[in-house]
Amino acid sequence: MIMFGKRLVFVFLLLAALSGLAGIAVAQSEPQQSVIVYVEFKPADTKAGSELLQRLAAAADDSSGVASFDVLQQIDRPNFFALSETWSSAQSFTNFQSSSATQAILTQLTPLLEAPLDQRLGNLLTGTVNPRNQHAQARQIFVITHVDVDPQFVARSYRC
Repeated sequence: MIMFGKRLVFVFLLLAALSGLAGIAVAQSEPQQSVIVYVEFKPADTKAGSELLQRLAAAADDSSGVASFDVLQQIDRPNFFALSETWSSAQSFTNFQSSSATQAILTQLTPLLEAPLDQRLGNLLTGTVNPRNQHAQARQIFVITHVDVDPQFVARSYRC
């Protein structure tokens, strides 16, 4: 009887693990495009640059396919920003990037920059993204982390 109970527990754990994998496979069939852009302004141009980033966020909010677009300012270095973007697909992000409104704002940003924009594309692996209007109310602090993976090693890492 004890052996039967152990087997039953094992079967339930196995089914739970397999159902978790099925959810992952479905989620990966059409991944969201996650983008982090690091922005560094010349210190004297921080205010003007911040206003342009807010205009960029407003343009993103008017775009189809945007899940979230947050303008985040570093606490200890006020001229450093990060744009945290989540798009429904890579195509919706590409459409936003190539739009005339986005290009006009990026052209205005360029002379204010201390360094070129550092854009990191990826896929959101886990978690959820709250709507931007909830961040200010909650006075949230964001921690951004990413792992850079050299594409030449990806194929070898995931072989079974």
